[in-house]
Amino acid sequence: IEYKGTAYASVEKYLVTQQNINSVSDLKTVRSGNGLVKVTKIEVLDENGDLIDQVCSGQDFQVKFHFKSEKHLRGINLIPSLSISTKMDVQVALHHSRLTGQFFKEIANEGAFILSIKNLPLVPAVYNLSFSLIDRGVVYDGINNVMELCVIDGDFYGNGEVPPSSHAILLLKGEWSII
Repeated sequence: IEYKGTAYASVEKYLVTQQNINSVSDLKTVRSGNGLVKVTKIEVLDENGDLIDQVCSGQDFQVKFHFKSEKHLRGINLIPSLSISTKMDVQVALHHSRLTGQFFKEIANEGAFILSIKNLPLVPAVYNLSFSLIDRGVVYDGINNVMELCVIDGDFYGNGEVPPSSHAILLLKGEWSII
């Protein structure tokens, strides 16, 4: 492998090239929660619902959390959440359904939560994804750093240029003017 750049950028580039498909099946890692509902598979999908192994900066995509429960649950206020962090454990983003006023009051024995993300504002790098399912402060399921999200160059600004991860994590939409 040959790459010119800082040591950090070189490691990021290497990690990006080594990624596998972003799907985690039969999760058997250290979990938190009471297990009343368990996420069994996580998939990263494009806007058409097709499984993808990487996401471009600026891309619309979905994260699909398949779950199973021992029984049909009613009278709950379940809040699924997703957090994104760097490989150095710097929290970059958190999204949960409470932020959009969505509380899942009932769920079947089996199903999936889907988080649709618009215009991903992250620079190319490999990030960690974590999730949790919480009902009024009670954790049903959660796994930190459950899988990696590989973000590659995209066209966030519409000109083909995105700053490297050594210069930024977050991409900002904006326009310059002079007076």
